[in-house]
Amino acid sequence: MNWIACKDRMPKEYEAVIVVIANNSNRMASCIAFSWWAKVEHASKNQVRWFFDTTDESCSAEEITHWMPLPEPPKPQP
Repeated sequence: MNWIACKDRMPKEYEAVIVVIANNSNRMASCIAFSWWAKVEHASKNQVRWFFDTTDESCSAEEITHWMPLPEPPKPQP
């Protein structure tokens, strides 16, 4: 699997994916996380926000630079 730039293509809304969260100071990757995105209304405008299942936090679309689908789960052992 390869990383997909968000500027090139976004995953489906609410699809769980792996994301790169950019460091605002130098735009280099600061961490990789499990996330999903949705359009939310803020100040009467729809905005894209990324959410994280492990916290109540979210971040702006500009903070997520790349994503990739989750890998297939392992096959059961016979």
